[in-house]
Amino acid sequence: MGKFSKLINEARNLAAARGHNLGEFHLTRIETGSPPIATRGAMSALCEYCGASAAVDSDPPQGVSEIWGEALERNCPGKVLADWQESEESREEAEAVSQDLLLSLQVKLDPRRFPNMSAKFAAVVGCLLQIRVTEPQIVELTVTSDGWLLGRHEGDIGLNESLGTKEWLEENWEKLISLPEVGLTGDEYRAARELVAHLVKDKP
Repeated sequence: MGKFSKLINEARNLAAARGHNLGEFHLTRIETGSPPIATRGAMSALCEYCGASAAVDSDPPQGVSEIWGEALERNCPGKVLADWQESEESREEAEAVSQDLLLSLQVKLDPRRFPNMSAKFAAVVGCLLQIRVTEPQIVELTVTSDGWLLGRHEGDIGLNESLGTKEWLEENWEKLISLPEVGLTGDEYRAARELVAHLVKDKP
């Protein structure tokens, strides 16, 4: 089986280069001649994505390759689907993690825990955390190209509320999420910073 093992590894590598993922190799009988006059032993496997086959024979007839099969000759059409499904699963998992982090931030950074927080900043924090803490509630924030923070109240059409500068937001948010009594974990801290980075991204 030593030579078979070497050929199987080579077949796997050749198939993988074309996107195939070969399953287990099983003993196969190959008919020789036309019409068939004999059979010989070989081992074959199927791609787990698309079903294309690959086979190896440690002692083939003269002029016949030791490794052959469609999995070595054409790219795997099922690999694209498999990659898409994997990326979808990863995206869904990331969204679930993000949602868990947001829920944790909503508890730890709830403005109602900080009686000395200004009403304006509380409204901004509530919007970032997607919780209602002020009336009227700010439901949308943006940073303008010249560095001003604007907000839209619930029921309004445009972002008509001028809330301060980008620097004001970043400074106060950083102070809040860095408070020892807040006790953010590393992941929560990074998620909290991303909430504001998302607003000011690509802004001067």
